[in-house]
Amino acid sequence: MVKKLTKKIQKIKLFQTKITTLFFAFLGAFTLSFIGYFLYFQISEAKDVDEILPAENVMIVTEFSSVELAKFIEENEDFRTHIIDPFLKQYLNKNLTDFASQAKGWLGNKAAFAIYNGAEENEEESYYLFLENNNQRKALEFLRSLGVQGEELKIEKYKKFEILSFSQSLNVDCSFLYGYLICSNESAALKKLIDLNQAQSVFLHDLGDYNRVKNNLPKIGGGRVYFNLQKIDFSQYEIYLGPLKEYLKEGGLSFTRINQGLRLNSYLSLKKGLVATGSVVTKNDLDKYVYADDLGFYLGGTNLKESFKQILKVWDEATPYFAIILEGMLRARVANYFGTEVSLEEDIYELLKNAYAFEVRFLPMPQFKLILEIDDEEEADQILQKMLEGFYLQSEEHKVEKKETTLKDGSVVRELLANDDKVKKVKTDFEGSIIQSVEIENVPFSFAYAIKDKKVFLGTSVAAVQENLNLAKHSGDSLFKNEIYKEAKNNMFLEGEESSYFNLNKVSAFLTLLGIDTQEVNFLATFSHAVFSTKWFDDGMAGEAILLR
Repeated sequence: MVKKLTKKIQKIKLFQTKITTLFFAFLGAFTLSFIGYFLYFQISEAKDVDEILPAENVMIVTEFSSVELAKFIEENEDFRTHIIDPFLKQYLNKNLTDFASQAKGWLGNKAAFAIYNGAEENEEESYYLFLENNNQRKALEFLRSLGVQGEELKIEKYKKFEILSFSQSLNVDCSFLYGYLICSNESAALKKLIDLNQAQSVFLHDLGDYNRVKNNLPKIGGGRVYFNLQKIDFSQYEIYLGPLKEYLKEGGLSFTRINQGLRLNSYLSLKKGLVATGSVVTKNDLDKYVYADDLGFYLGGTNLKESFKQILKVWDEATPYFAIILEGMLRARVANYFGTEVSLEEDIYELLKNAYAFEVRFLPMPQFKLILEIDDEEEADQILQKMLEGFYLQSEEHKVEKKETTLKDGSVVRELLANDDKVKKVKTDFEGSIIQSVEIENVPFSFAYAIKDKKVFLGTSVAAVQENLNLAKHSGDSLFKNEIYKEAKNNMFLEGEESSYFNLNKVSAFLTLLGIDTQEVNFLATFSHAVFSTKWFDDGMAGEAILLR
């Protein structure tokens, strides 16, 4: 009896064990299935669009993270109003509110917009809109919502795929391809994309030039833009930009959200060897002598002469006559302000070969100042004296006497004599530094300069030079100490040869004062300050901008 009872208990335990084993096996299978589903539909991402787009004839590609873009739009309402809503309205007949509510449940993190130039001579430009698809059923519901009420989607079978179009409303064709919902302005563009991918053609990410741009941009971020300058039509600007296409190749821009705003990084690919590099770069710390109060714009660099010569060289390689005209215009300007005795090459360039800082203040009219590092104070003073004398004599509208002398060869020389009651040379002692200036009656601008500690301080008034001299002698509210400026500099990856700063509120107010409508770029009102940095390489130019709220 006991033995029978024991056997029954053992059978029951064995049965319980099997049940338990089956239960956990089922639970494990269910869990793995759920995890697999989650990984496939929620975590896995579609391929990058540069692995889908053909290598040839891509003009512009904009890629972005939909999550990062949504956060950026949330923080910058004007960006939505002036950029996102018009874009969605044009291509999908939606505003952002409608799009966001209907994209939930199927839209992944990756999105892109590409413009493709037709391979044939008469082939029109096409566009591709890539939206990562995590749920085809819900994405199909979204497509149906784009049309008018009761409109049926037309379905065209092409190879293993379906191309969907609208019979009545939108001129848009769409297909579910390679993990995306891809929309285009013509079905032929989608068919070409299918053909190229099935033929395993060369794609955009296989191109060395494309990767040079991509690899010179940060790998993290909210998105990036790539543009091929060889494919973009600049025919309306052919006289200026046409010849440059031989030297300007591709470019790119990336954008990343940061705590206080936005970081932009750019890279422009140039013909190798076009730009001379390798010169000794000295650090520019002249922002210590720039007042932060009322500052609208600041530009600082290490060698203004070399930077300008680089630009002239690029133009000269492509369009020699344009570079000649540009430098000729500069010579004419120098002669106009300082007379023919002052030379652009021998005098002006000589002052610009070291670190410099240029600043503009709006009070509300602009006030200009320039700080230059120099090697030889005596040599610099001789040049500045020549410029001061030339400026004094060139204030022609304030001269009351004109003396003409006929030479033996019959030529006539005109001499302008200044009225010392209206145009005066003035020397001002400011805390041991001498400021030399030309003051013109009833004119708010003058020419003033001082030299101190191997630095030249130039300004459009004596008061402007006094401000910089004061910072040179006493610690004060300089741009170098400004918290907003320091915040931007600390967020920068790139340490360039030139840097600039904008107080966007003051610049916008000044443009409005001049009667210029800034409504087109109103989304920039979200940001109050911007800092830029640029650096030249032998095969390109890199740039970075920090926009702060």
